[in-house]
Amino acid sequence: MAVVYETAGGWYGVNVMLRRGASVWSDVAPDDSRLSPGIRLSLAGQRTPDAAEPVRWSRVTAGLDVAELPVRVDGRPMDALMLSRIDPVRYRFRVLNRPAGDRDVGGWMAATGAALVVNGSYYAHDGTPDTPVVSDSHRLGPSSYQATHGAFVVGGSGGPDNARLVDLAGMDWRRATNGASQAMVSYPLLLVRRP
Repeated sequence: MAVVYETAGGWYGVNVMLRRGASVWSDVAPDDSRLSPGIRLSLAGQRTPDAAEPVRWSRVTAGLDVAELPVRVDGRPMDALMLSRIDPVRYRFRVLNRPAGDRDVGGWMAATGAALVVNGSYYAHDGTPDTPVVSDSHRLGPSSYQATHGAFVVGGSGGPDNARLVDLAGMDWRRATNGASQAMVSYPLLLVRRP
């Protein structure tokens, strides 16, 4: 007896199911115990996170530092943000997409030799980006997209090797990524303005 699963995502859906298992979705209430404490608090809308504590960077190698920033509410840990700080003079950035969905983080690192791999988009059922992306000077993802958050951009008006974060509040993402060799319009992308 053979069981065949039909997925709307083609090979992407098959690979995701084989690598991560099938998911069963069920309705949950905002206070359901199956949700993490942080998600339950967020859905209740009653509390905000405590002020962030100072970031304690650890050097991995020259030009690459990492940190873990706990997210606390009323002093209790709820979640954590994994941070990376990269010197763009020492590292080259690439934005890649593989619609087959057959690589996890370790697979991407092995295939590219990357020092760090970050998931920076949301994906459609066929494995293509749901947000605008530029990969090796080729545009991927939707051509029509509303963006008021941020973008990671390499090249373009900043010069061929200039890697930067761009605030898209008041700027069209097409203009921000024009001429870029690599770019990702990402939501959420947290930008902090420094005086």
